[in-house]
Amino acid sequence: MSSANLVHKPSDYLDAMAATFDSLLNAENDKFDVYDYGDFGRIDINRPTILLEYYKAPGDNRMPDGRLYEDLEVWVHCVFPASVKQAERQAADLSFEMRSKVICDVPSTNDPEKIRYPRWNWGLAPETVNRPSNIDRQPSLFKDGDKGYEAWAVTFIQRVIYGSANDEQEAREGISFSVNDDVDNPDSYKALNDDTARN
Repeated sequence: MSSANLVHKPSDYLDAMAATFDSLLNAENDKFDVYDYGDFGRIDINRPTILLEYYKAPGDNRMPDGRLYEDLEVWVHCVFPASVKQAERQAADLSFEMRSKVICDVPSTNDPEKIRYPRWNWGLAPETVNRPSNIDRQPSLFKDGDKGYEAWAVTFIQRVIYGSANDEQEAREGISFSVNDDVDNPDSYKALNDDTARN
């Protein structure tokens, strides 16, 4: 698997998400902006906008193969400027569509010619992300006034696994074991690479 499809840092995950949403929403016409939540407040919301945010990354967890993973709490904010008619309703509708067509996407595998990865995979290697869980929709951002906006968000938790299972692991040295029940006798221990311990 190409390292280009792996996640080495959280920004790789956000970049893959942004590329997926941009491709889907702007496939026919350039109608949507897609930004990281870090850009919020630095940009004007002049047209429908998707803001991608990971809200929490709890724990310090390892897969059985040694790779680090995080269960990220992700928010996909669907933002419409107040100048758009029924902005709040359109934001809610878009969040519904994003939940159904992207986050909960289950691709058909009946036709071998149409087999594809689900959209929630974000084009990443299959061993890099797990299916989203704890999926929800809720109102998110709003601002009154001429430059105001309304937004709904799709929220979910997704396990993101960093690096490759083939990455070189740290060598463990100096491990010994006892070949008898005399655990208090230091002479009863042999190094693992000691051929005499196998006899």
